[in-house]
Amino acid sequence: MAKAQEINYIKLLKWYRYNPDTGKLTFSPHHPRKMYKAGEEAGWVGSTGYRKFRLGPGIEIAVHRAAFIFMAGEDLMGRHVDHINGDKLDNRWINLREADATLNGLNRSREGLGTKTLPRNVYKETCSKTGRIFYRVRIQIGGKNYSFGTFGDATEAIAHRDKVIPKLLGEFHRD
Repeated sequence: MAKAQEINYIKLLKWYRYNPDTGKLTFSPHHPRKMYKAGEEAGWVGSTGYRKFRLGPGIEIAVHRAAFIFMAGEDLMGRHVDHINGDKLDNRWINLREADATLNGLNRSREGLGTKTLPRNVYKETCSKTGRIFYRVRIQIGGKNYSFGTFGDATEAIAHRDKVIPKLLGEFHRD
């Protein structure tokens, strides 16, 4: 299996070119399929919103993962690549960083997360005993839950969240 992966890396490096300034993966003049013009952007945007390309039958690779092979000389096998600015199609090298699954998920956009009115990490809850509505600031990182208190209104909770969450997440914080 390792040998097959090695051959795929050789194909990748021979058949494609990655431009770290633009983030574009293009066909090289050495690509065996002559229908592709050298310099033409490779791949398509998949259903997940990431640009992918095909290295061979049944072998699809996301461009941001290929960028790590070109620039760092390694595949992140089982690890994640994070787009710093959140744009899945911005594959410039300065916009990519290695992350674990938790950190990569933390800075994804709120789109599709189910709540439209409250920002990430602020939750509206109701006390089961009194029926009182309150707002909780909480986050989960690496399977550990962090709670930063409850507040009488959403504005207070959001202000508190804006103080504590960036300190906890550091460079991975994004609203």
